[in-house]
Amino acid sequence: MPVDISDYKIDDAEGGRSAKTIESGSIIKANGYYVVYLDNVSNNDDDVRLINKFKTIIDSFVYNITEVDKSWCRILDGKDWSQAMCQNPTQGLKN
Repeated sequence: MPVDISDYKIDDAEGGRSAKTIESGSIIKANGYYVVYLDNVSNNDDDVRLINKFKTIIDSFVYNITEVDKSWCRILDGKDWSQAMCQNPTQGLKN
């Protein structure tokens, strides 16, 4: 089932930097992915939150460090976040 994420926001911790608003018409197809690059989050000790247009937090992740060419991922797709950084980012693909 496709999911319309138009006007959702990607934000860091409450009171942090300005949120990124996902553009209108952004629809994730069934079994699809949405890739976003963020350059306005901290490299250390921050959160990333996905907030819907009703201001409900849909998903969030708290991290303490980032590294170049690595990412945080879910271990099994759509399940729990990994406790360690993923060594081989899978942009737009299954984790």
